[in-house]
Amino acid sequence: MKKRKLIYTDASYYKDKTTIALYDKHINRGFVLKVNNKKFKIKSNYDSEMLAVIHAVIYVQKKNYKKYYILTDSKAVADSKTALKLKERFGVNISWLPREANEIADQLSRLKKNTSRENINLLRFVYELIVNNTNKR
Repeated sequence: MKKRKLIYTDASYYKDKTTIALYDKHINRGFVLKVNNKKFKIKSNYDSEMLAVIHAVIYVQKKNYKKYYILTDSKAVADSKTALKLKERFGVNISWLPREANEIADQLSRLKKNTSRENINLLRFVYELIVNNTNKR
């Protein structure tokens, strides 16, 4: 039986900046990205957690990974209309897991520096496109 390929996500929301993290268990590697809340129009922890999930979807798509599970400790994000749209459109699985089981991504989200070379403009474009389209329906 094949092991499930898992990506853990987490976010730390602060007044001016959000730190998003993903941990790819399959390759045992984490990625951290800091974003400006004003530029991304992030106003809450929910927005930050959603951005982390969208970052993971982009990561999976860029790597052309199949049968990956994206895990978030935000039940509200995992159960959202946006997550459902992402599942349908990109064929990813997005699931909730208890905060205690998300330890590595949580620690990554508290790092002080970026470890990802993700294109911030691409992430912002996709985030705004997905969030705006989902909210209108």
